[in-house]
Amino acid sequence: REASSWLADAPDCDLVLVGHGPQRCELERLAAEKGISERVHFLGFRADVPAILARSSLLVLPSRWEGMPNVVLEAMAAGLPVIATNVEGVAELLGDDADGQMVPFGDMAAFAAAVTRVLSDRDLAERLGRRNRHRAAEYFQINDMVERYQTLWTELTQGQTK
Repeated sequence: REASSWLADAPDCDLVLVGHGPQRCELERLAAEKGISERVHFLGFRADVPAILARSSLLVLPSRWEGMPNVVLEAMAAGLPVIATNVEGVAELLGDDADGQMVPFGDMAAFAAAVTRVLSDRDLAERLGRRNRHRAAEYFQINDMVERYQTLWTELTQGQTK
């Protein structure tokens, strides 16, 4: 709903929505109503998400709820800054020191301000992107995760035999 406010502050940016969802018709109507249809692109399901992220400046995720959103992890691995609502799952991925990348759910003014802040400050965007890539590599590589699970299982089973 509030994309028009930060799109107005970032005339070189477009909003790209990837995936299917029940709100698409409503979002298309809102984009037309706000006069931003030409800058909002609805791509539907795509298998080339990494390529889309590689051409992106920022991931925005104004969710009401999430589990463990893969798209946030994919954006982090791609070295993108993320602006997301502070809902379950997002905080676990971005970590405690998310540096302003999470905003309270429902505070669309804060969300728009965070998006504008990142889009208008290239140094900040690059720093957040590096931080996110480092965090994704440090905590979410499959081999490291398997090793941590193996360690956990070993500790649990050894604790049961004592």
